[in-house]
Amino acid sequence: TALPMGRRARSFFENFFRESAKTFDFKWLRAMHSEGFTGAHVDNVYMSRGSKELYTIWTPFGDVPLEMGTLAVVEGSHRLPGFKKFQTTYGNMDVEAEKLQGSLV
Repeated sequence: TALPMGRRARSFFENFFRESAKTFDFKWLRAMHSEGFTGAHVDNVYMSRGSKELYTIWTPFGDVPLEMGTLAVVEGSHRLPGFKKFQTTYGNMDVEAEKLQGSLV
């Protein structure tokens, strides 16, 4: 598909990895209404298939003004002691291997 893995995204990852970048056939869509919130989550729980070699990209379908909300990234949060339990429990899950159903958030 052109949108989630267009030329610019593919070029970025190929330069980053210094090798050919691959993408999943299935694309995950997180659509939220203007007052919505997806909750804190980590993509690898849903996408990693057990690999620690996963990088994801957030691609909006259009302009996202501040009034509509934005993507929030907490720099360095993966090293904060308060997130240790989150990382060692939920953060290390694989929804397919665990046969989980429904939402964890």
